[in-house]
Amino acid sequence: MICISQKLKKSIFFLIVLLPLSAISQDGDMLEKAEDLLYAEKFEEALEVYLEVLKTSKNVKAQYHVEICSLLTRYPQKPLDRLLELGVSMSKNDKFYNYWLGRILYNQYEFEKAIEAWKKFLAIKKYKSRRIIEETNLFIKNAERVMAFYKKPETHHAQRLPDIINTEFSEITPTYIDNLNELLYASSFESSSISQSEHPFHIFSSFFDGTDWSKPEVINSLGAYDEDNANLEIIGNDGRLLMFKPSKSGGLHESELKHDSIWTQPHLFDLHIKQSRLKPHFYVNEQENVLIFSTRSKGKVGNLNLQYSVRAAGKWTKPRPFGSTINTPKNEESAFLASDGKTLYFSSDGHSSIGGYDIFKSVYDSIGDQWSTPENLGFPINTTGNELYFKLKPNGREGYFSSDRFHSIGGYDIYHFWEASYNEVKGRVLDEANQPIPNAYVRFHPTQYLDTDFNGISDGSGKYDMHIIPGDDYDVEIFVDHQLIFQKSIKVNEEHDPNVVINIDLVMGTGNEVLTAARDASFHSSGTHATTLNDHLDAEEPHNQAPVPKEVSSLSDLGSKFRKGHKALIHNVYFGTGHANLSSEDKQTLQELIDLMTEYPDLNVEIGGHTDNVGSSEINLKLSQDRANNVAQYVASKNISLARIQPVGYGESRPMASNDDEIGGRELNRRIEVVVIE
Repeated sequence: MICISQKLKKSIFFLIVLLPLSAISQDGDMLEKAEDLLYAEKFEEALEVYLEVLKTSKNVKAQYHVEICSLLTRYPQKPLDRLLELGVSMSKNDKFYNYWLGRILYNQYEFEKAIEAWKKFLAIKKYKSRRIIEETNLFIKNAERVMAFYKKPETHHAQRLPDIINTEFSEITPTYIDNLNELLYASSFESSSISQSEHPFHIFSSFFDGTDWSKPEVINSLGAYDEDNANLEIIGNDGRLLMFKPSKSGGLHESELKHDSIWTQPHLFDLHIKQSRLKPHFYVNEQENVLIFSTRSKGKVGNLNLQYSVRAAGKWTKPRPFGSTINTPKNEESAFLASDGKTLYFSSDGHSSIGGYDIFKSVYDSIGDQWSTPENLGFPINTTGNELYFKLKPNGREGYFSSDRFHSIGGYDIYHFWEASYNEVKGRVLDEANQPIPNAYVRFHPTQYLDTDFNGISDGSGKYDMHIIPGDDYDVEIFVDHQLIFQKSIKVNEEHDPNVVINIDLVMGTGNEVLTAARDASFHSSGTHATTLNDHLDAEEPHNQAPVPKEVSSLSDLGSKFRKGHKALIHNVYFGTGHANLSSEDKQTLQELIDLMTEYPDLNVEIGGHTDNVGSSEINLKLSQDRANNVAQYVASKNISLARIQPVGYGESRPMASNDDEIGGRELNRRIEVVVIE
């Protein structure tokens, strides 16, 4: 029999106890770090830390935040089921649940439901910072604007190119060689056939036979690029390819097409174009006498604007800006000049953009010597995502662009667009007894175009009216009070006359597929998802059952729009009895407040001085005011405007604990409170 000494037994006991405690402590530190990243809206970084935590823990809060971070970054198309499942319990504890849900639904084009979620967030009886209230109201206003934008599609159709072209990586700067039916583009796709380089983007080629695209082949001879300098333009009838390669002698290079789709090594395009005059997103016209490019104002980091240069007598003129009609205080880039020489297309996140970058059109008036007000090309070319690298084919009716919109499978995907005519479709929504169904939400969704959606609401007589593109197969759905009551696939025959009105009555229970279970209104969601989401949006918010006192935030969170409360406590600023002078230790303690106000220059605070009840109330009131004044003066001495600080003495009037005892009582009442002035 093996005998274990008492000393060894104690050692084993402490190991058993301390190891789990150490793991818990480590998980706690990582969770705190992840939460800081989440509320700083660094979702990618937060996701990585949360995933690390979940390798050794089943922390529910971490699982919940993983869903939020992944839906807002890497996996925007994933079902909401898991988030909604966790939200049943987490929404009771996290007042920001509906705020996050609204942002996620908005990114999934569920604008009406996003608005519902945001309104629930605003309605809860919990403290919310003024900044997040203002931001949420702006979200709602923008979602209402975007809904109207999406309901009025313009005269083009857009379709993502198939997966043989678009990958889980980014595909950008599509350029089509019409006489060869060849598409050239840049991609960050990785494979063994690609020459190794520190620059992730390479040029690929694919051919279209009228039905299918060939397997893309990398063109190693054209080199490697970064995303911000990858750009391709075809010029001349002899099929020359222009690209941007930063170098001391100049940035614009060209390559010639040889036999069997072989492209030569790039060489300098024009000695007179210096790199200092040219930024990556350039355009050169067919005649090679107009150069348009994006550049930044001298000494500035952001704000790309468009400039142009023309070639005369073999030399390029000094670049000139397009002026305020085209350029905004935000960014303009990816210009393309149509073959008529006067219609300019470009990307901008200014003007009337509904997302990030949208594509705009402006026409030059030679008589008035001015450009027309830029016109947003509308949905489905533009979405709430970013649209860049717009290129027209020579026929002027179709072309390509890149977008990172919701249904893209990589960072950016390439989309083909073409002119399309719309026809009015109308009819009535009727029940099994042929009685009208008013206020029904009717949606026609083309089965092959994920980003296009046509919808309308039936009136009191059950009549609906909308415009759709004929010649497609449609999934037709009808919702009443968020419940899907009708679904059927309908073929709409092609009409060549846009004045033809298509009549389609939608009647329940006449051989159509009728669904009695609720289902979410998103394009590819499950029944569970919808029931949970609709039930949640209709349910009473748990925070609204009774008013809740304002919470206390940590000092480090006071500058964040996600702060839990409007005030934080500083307990360990200790003053001598009857004195208001700050010690060196007190000043060290106040450094966190100084750092906070430096980081958030719009943060204004009240410095509240509080005392225990030792001494008269009059003396305590004056003492607390003196202490608050001294804290304010010290903070202001560190380059913080005194106008941002309001010192107030409260004396003994607002105790946090009983004054009967020193420990856990009077010591808690002798404090400095930092209160955000909203």
